Amino acid sequence: EFATEAAKKGIQPIIGVDLEVVIPSAKHAGSTHHGRLLLLCQSEIGYRNLIALVSDSYLASALPDRSAILLEKLLAHAEGLILLTGAWNGLLGKLL
Repeated sequence: EFATEAAKKGIQPIIGVDLEVVIPSAKHAGSTHHGRLLLLCQSEIGYRNLIALVSDSYLASALPDRSAILLEKLLAHAEGLILLTGAWNGLLGKLL
């Protein structure tokens, strides 16, 4: 509804979400790295993938105390999405 009304006014909304992503550790069984990534929709497919990821983060969270998705789930639903890492404070920056 928001995007439709904005488009009527000539405004292209940017739709996205700040999502907690969990990466299982390759070195230590049961250990994980997690942090936030910003996902933005680039297309209709991206919007559908974003909705699937957000739904999964709540219905089947990868963390016991808050909504989160596994990296493999993000990779499976990456089409049509733009990922912003948050620079040095983001998930990927912390792993470098």
